[in-house]
Amino acid sequence: MIAGDEEAEAGASNPLRGPVVIRHVRDLIALDPAERFQRLARLPQSDCDTLLHDWRCWAREDQLPPEGDWVTWLILAGRGAGKTRTGAETVKRWTGAYPIVNLIGATAADVRDVMVLGESGLIACCRNGERPTYLRSARRLNWPNGAKTLLFSAEEPDRLRGEQFSGRGSRTFRPVPPIPTR
Repeated sequence: MIAGDEEAEAGASNPLRGPVVIRHVRDLIALDPAERFQRLARLPQSDCDTLLHDWRCWAREDQLPPEGDWVTWLILAGRGAGKTRTGAETVKRWTGAYPIVNLIGATAADVRDVMVLGESGLIACCRNGERPTYLRSARRLNWPNGAKTLLFSAEEPDRLRGEQFSGRGSRTFRPVPPIPTR
């Protein structure tokens, strides 16, 4: 919700804010153009920044994490559905709450080229002040708040052993190849 609309949500009359609570960009689009202009013109700069940069204001309902206490969230969707952006925004949000959030992709190249450096990857969806430092040789992202993201691939499943983490983002499900036996 954009700050300043608390009065509207509580039922108080505020002629500057109006009776419509702005939680998402679609709420603005639904307004009459003149009212939309008035509402935007009166928003404080911090609320304009929130509206512009907060993923929750732009994401579709199916791109937001489910409510409640859950362990696994599967996004089963086709090409162009926004899975990579959804994952990047979710990992970005988790790094504000957890000290270690890992990324796991099918291949090391997928993790690097899509999840980290891709057009909808972590680096692209972060503003300058919140953008992590990518340490390619260490397979790690260091976040400005001190959180870190370790990068893994299904090609090397044994690398996951011993690593402690609070959250994990995976690009695709991929069976781990069996270890050859003689």
